[in-house]
Amino acid sequence: MKTIILILVILFLIWPCRAKEYFVLGEPEGDGEVLSPSGVKEGPDGNIYVYDQKFAFIKVFSPQGNFIRKMGGKGQGPGEIQRADGVSFNFTHDDKMLYFTEFLEGHNWITFMELSGKLHHVIKLKMNKIYGILTSVPLPDGNFLAEISFSDPAEAKKDYYLYRYPLALVNINSKGEIVSEILRTNHVRYISIISNGGTLEIPHAPSFIWELLKNNSIIFTEGLSDIFKIYDMTGKLTGEIKTPVPAPQPVTAADLDNWRQDIKSRIIDKSWFNRFGKVIYKYKDSIHRKKPNIGSVSLTPNNNLLIIGVRDPGKHSIPYWLIDLEGNTVKTVEIADPIYSLAISEHFIFARSSDEDDNPLVLCIKRKGTEAEDLTRLKRKEKVPGKNGKNGILRKHQKNN
Repeated sequence: MKTIILILVILFLIWPCRAKEYFVLGEPEGDGEVLSPSGVKEGPDGNIYVYDQKFAFIKVFSPQGNFIRKMGGKGQGPGEIQRADGVSFNFTHDDKMLYFTEFLEGHNWITFMELSGKLHHVIKLKMNKIYGILTSVPLPDGNFLAEISFSDPAEAKKDYYLYRYPLALVNINSKGEIVSEILRTNHVRYISIISNGGTLEIPHAPSFIWELLKNNSIIFTEGLSDIFKIYDMTGKLTGEIKTPVPAPQPVTAADLDNWRQDIKSRIIDKSWFNRFGKVIYKYKDSIHRKKPNIGSVSLTPNNNLLIIGVRDPGKHSIPYWLIDLEGNTVKTVEIADPIYSLAISEHFIFARSSDEDDNPLVLCIKRKGTEAEDLTRLKRKEKVPGKNGKNGILRKHQKNN
């Protein structure tokens, strides 16, 4: 038995890193290990909360990165998680509780837990259709805005089936009743050779990106324009914000070829591919004519918008724009691999990344200045040789052989 110490690299921070300026969540092995992070937030208590879908736990860490406790876990009952890969969590408006939701085929209720991890109550939405909640935010009046996906019957084409999965943004009250539907889209998103399963996501479907502003208006984009639309709580269009994001580009035959190659490389089960996967060769003409130009948008503590762009083919970096609510650019940066997502909280920048073995991880970088200054710190300045000359985030990970 021997121990291998993987020493990865610092790509980010524009001055030499001093002790405890940043840390990676989750030490290898033990309850605090984080193997598959899919969401991270700074809680109202100052602790860091991250959902690890590998074990279906929301894990809680101190501001110094020390593991404190875990919440949830795989199971069928209230307080537990039925569908581990479809969880989103947030905090109530009064900062007293954490709540989480699940996607299609998960629990069809919203689970509320005290920050200590104790189950408080659940709310089941009052609707007749099959649904799953993708994400949500609390409102000052105790209601919630929730993005919901619905399951519709497959549409038969000549030699395959298409699935739409409509998306809606709704206002939900504390009883689980739909107060109003604010936005809805109905784009084709999946394809299959059969009418009841075996689906594959088709490329370049329009986005459904929204964010609640502090004045209770909502910005929204499908990623098909450089303009964010602004709606009120009734769904009325009230304004727009022009952004510096480049216009979306047309979908080409090469894009579809790349999609097919990616599908083939990712599906390990060859028997599944032979039965269902070959439908990709029947999808010869893209239903969606343009490629969405925005990955996500979030409201920062200083009331700016952080826009995550889309990686250009052949490049190994992603553009980020920090803009104010008038559309003026506060800061623009391009951040190189292996960072692929950022979020700004009051005391941290959370960076989703991966090590040299493509294991996902969360890097927590402590805030030091303005939002623009802290984003500048993430620009690559120097490379430090890692194992086999590779670059990555500095981390020690022991494995036994």
